[in-house]
Amino acid sequence: MTRSSFFGVSLAILLLATLLILIQGPMAELAGKFRAPPEVSPSFSSTAAIIQKALGESPLVGTGPNTFALLWERYKPRALNDTPLWSLRFSNGNSLVGTMAAEGGVLGGMALVAFMLLVTMTVLRALGESSLGDLHEALLRSTTGSVIFLWFLWWVHPTSIFIVYLTFIMTGIFLAMMRVMGLAEAADIDLFSSTERGFVASLAIIFLLIGSIVGIYFQATRYVAGLYFAQGLDEFNTGKGLNAARITLAKAMTYDAYRDQYWRTLAQLEIKKLERIISSAANIPRDEAQEQFRVSLAAAIEDAKKATDIGPRDPVNWMVLGQVYEVVIPFVPGSSDLALENYNRAKDLSPTNPAILLGIARSHLATGGVLALRGGGSVSQDLIAAEQDKAVEALTKATELKSDFAEAHFLLAQIYASRGKIDDAITRAEAAYQLAPRDIGVLFQLGLLYYQKNDLERARAAFSRAIELNPGYSNALYFAGLIDDRQGRKEDALVKFAKIRELNPDNKEIQMIIENLNRGKPALDATTPPPPEKRLEPPVKESSTP
Repeated sequence: MTRSSFFGVSLAILLLATLLILIQGPMAELAGKFRAPPEVSPSFSSTAAIIQKALGESPLVGTGPNTFALLWERYKPRALNDTPLWSLRFSNGNSLVGTMAAEGGVLGGMALVAFMLLVTMTVLRALGESSLGDLHEALLRSTTGSVIFLWFLWWVHPTSIFIVYLTFIMTGIFLAMMRVMGLAEAADIDLFSSTERGFVASLAIIFLLIGSIVGIYFQATRYVAGLYFAQGLDEFNTGKGLNAARITLAKAMTYDAYRDQYWRTLAQLEIKKLERIISSAANIPRDEAQEQFRVSLAAAIEDAKKATDIGPRDPVNWMVLGQVYEVVIPFVPGSSDLALENYNRAKDLSPTNPAILLGIARSHLATGGVLALRGGGSVSQDLIAAEQDKAVEALTKATELKSDFAEAHFLLAQIYASRGKIDDAITRAEAAYQLAPRDIGVLFQLGLLYYQKNDLERARAAFSRAIELNPGYSNALYFAGLIDDRQGRKEDALVKFAKIRELNPDNKEIQMIIENLNRGKPALDATTPPPPEKRLEPPVKESSTP
């Protein structure tokens, strides 16, 4: 290949690449047909802020490998809560270099930069060489371009392990080509030049082989464990039963018992089992129900504590342990304190997560419910009110962190209704709306309060405005659809519930409501009581995507 023809091919490739970048519409459509997954990563400023915080914790060696996700939980910007990605945990920064700087500290960063400088000097040397033939020069320059591009990706993109492998493979090919073309000298080391050196070299080779075999074995077991874990989740999600899912997850533990994610998932399954035991206790003998409750509670606590032992810096582990104790607050004395203790530990590790504050609020309300069952006159009423005040405080903080947090607004409205303060709550919500007319969370809470007061026209206006600002706000669509149904607009209600089904295809209540509307029945006919405005949780889980 001559220099001119090589230049022509290079120019054609460059023009083609530029053209593909410019025609983003057709390319995006083509990517959609192949179901190419979207790539999302933190911004450069967020990554830089987390690097700064990480170096403040441990400047020399950083926080350790694979800890960026924990750093993200602790230092992520609050503004992210106002986006659909608020609950997403990023395990990498804006770039691989940024991730390694946070996890490896100054020493790790300096080692990486020193290695890159060495590669850069070698690349510059290759680019300055002009004494090669056309073919050799073309091969060397194309390989050099690949090396430059791959190392550049480390600075601008959260590259995958495949790109890391490819980077080192291409760098190795590049160095080998320089050696073959006489641009670099090879250092020959004779490992067996003497008996002593040969003995040491043989031992080193044996240890390397053993280490490689052991490493392959452990990676294989981790892979098998991951397969069983995925299978267990699939069994639970497809309705094959808690016991089947737990048995499969237990198999994953036999291959990899040092993943906190596996243990906390087991604990979450036990929480589901506890809830079922509690709800069906009236239908089975008392002694049997108590034994099932005791065994399941012990297993849930053990699994959740194992997760916190393995991953004490992960807030999700402490949150799950808090959920275990929260479920049994009405039945086990002292559970409230343990639930709040673990939720607060999770909050310390993830201070901008509103879901933790929601758990704290639920725990206070459950404690108030226990006090209400005990009775005890004015003193008990004061204690109940104090617990409700603490719940309101936690929920208010949650809505400050995430203004459209439907679960928090929903529970706040329930508290106001139970205390007979709907009018006061409406007055405060209307004042908040005047200050922030585009705040979706305020609009939803205002609409819900109007709905509880049976002021359907105002409720419909508030929900409609929330839907206008966010067409995918499922809970606003839900209550707006109920209002349409109650006011005789069946077709409008069907459109709204069809949109909810599109966003939440697994919600069985939505399926039943749509069937009722198609048959001309009331939307909530034969649905599970209580009515949605009196539940402790919103009727629909908000989708994580718009």
